[in-house]
Amino acid sequence: MTARARFRSAVAAVSPPRTDATRSRSETLDASASTGDVTLQGGSGTDSLRAGSGTGILVAGTGDATLAAGSGSDHFVFEQGDAARNDTIAGFDPLRDLVLLFGYAADEAQNALAHASVQGGSLVLSLTDGTSITFWATLRYPLRR
Repeated sequence: MTARARFRSAVAAVSPPRTDATRSRSETLDASASTGDVTLQGGSGTDSLRAGSGTGILVAGTGDATLAAGSGSDHFVFEQGDAARNDTIAGFDPLRDLVLLFGYAADEAQNALAHASVQGGSLVLSLTDGTSITFWATLRYPLRR
């Protein structure tokens, strides 16, 4: 991949076991003390999901979310059609973490990277369904298109 964020476009739905923030209110799911693999699912409120030292799968819900990487390999999942939202990824490491786009066109990641912007020291990607993904303070990595 030629960007500071590694992306994979996919069509299949994510269906691993998960801990859900399924209510419409704001939820915090904090697995930062966990050493095992975790899957956290955001809901329709303003959610905060935090991975631990194992592999974390953090699924953005239909509301705005802050997704925080742990020290393990983390996968940040965005599903098309979950409504336009503003999500933030904190602690993203392009050498070990991965962003997965489900239900989007095959060229979605390439197009989002080609039109990426920088706002306040953070990389911002806009997807075709109106979703905005901000990689908080990650500009220490070079952006290549």
